[in-house]
Amino acid sequence: MGPASDAWAAKQGYKTLGQDRAHSMRALYTRGGKTGDKVGFTVLSSKDGSLYYSNNWTYDAPTVSYKTVMQDISTPTFITID
Repeated sequence: MGPASDAWAAKQGYKTLGQDRAHSMRALYTRGGKTGDKVGFTVLSSKDGSLYYSNNWTYDAPTVSYKTVMQDISTPTFITID
């Protein structure tokens, strides 16, 4: 991914974990506090930005865009990858 997309990811709170010539995996997480522990994962095409995977891909009307919404992992629940 280029510098522009990396800057966008950082602004959104994402951390790019790995990248090859075709894919980029990003993780978004918060630790503790009143909202509990949360995590979100997104896998995008490095070539055209196509979405390969998101644990919770949602339209965000205020920003007129789609994004991964974090899931609560504070309680004993499971995140299922289909």
